[in-house]
Amino acid sequence: MKYLFTILIGAALNYALFYVLPFWWAFAPFAFIYFLLLPQTSGWRNFSAGFLMLFLPWLLAYIIKDAANDHVLSARIAAMFSMSSGIFLFVIISGIMGLISGLSANAAYFLRKK
Repeated sequence: MKYLFTILIGAALNYALFYVLPFWWAFAPFAFIYFLLLPQTSGWRNFSAGFLMLFLPWLLAYIIKDAANDHVLSARIAAMFSMSSGIFLFVIISGIMGLISGLSANAAYFLRKK
């Protein structure tokens, strides 16, 4: 239950952070501090919670922002990289950001463990 609670609260805070802060890289220090305060039982759980708490809200934010302009820009960028859809582009970008957030959460776990 704590695992799911950590993901949901972190995702909500991260989604709000996306709209409040003007710089995109704020998610990494946020994940580090968040998981210093709310650690999980293992490094794997910390990593997966950090990954999911960022991947889901950013993917949702990308899709919402993309729908507002009728998928024009994402379709052109996807065509530039020979992708079939802009959604695949969003999954890749959100996955990379989720990986960074997961590694940041894992660093917090190992710092706290030591």
